[in-house]
Amino acid sequence: MLSIFVLVQNSLAYNGTIPMILRGAWFSWENGKNTLTELDPTTMTKRGVCIDVKDDYHVNYTMLFKNEESCYTCVKFLVRTVNVLEKMERHQKLILLTLPKLLRCSPMA
Repeated sequence: MLSIFVLVQNSLAYNGTIPMILRGAWFSWENGKNTLTELDPTTMTKRGVCIDVKDDYHVNYTMLFKNEESCYTCVKFLVRTVNVLEKMERHQKLILLTLPKLLRCSPMA
C-alpha cells in the first residue's frame, strides 16, 4: 500500500495555489464514464478548494482539497508529459477542531 503524506501548516494562510502545469481542462475515463476535470488557480472540479500543495521535483504534486461538506480529498498528480497526467486520490470525511500538523492520505485501491 502506497501512502502519501501532506504537510499542512497550522496557520490561516494556506499554500493552495495549483501549479500552472496542472491548470486547465483534462479528459479522463473514470469508473466507466467520460470525465472532464477542470483545475483553476485554487479549485478542482467536484473536489473543492485547494488548501495545501506539496511539490516534489516539479513533476509530482500532492494536494489537499476541501469541499462545502467538509470532506477532504487528497489528490496526487504525476506529470508524465505536458499533455498526460496520472491522478490518484482518496476521499475522507474528517471533523477537525484544529488543523493537524500532518495529515496522512492514501490513494484509493
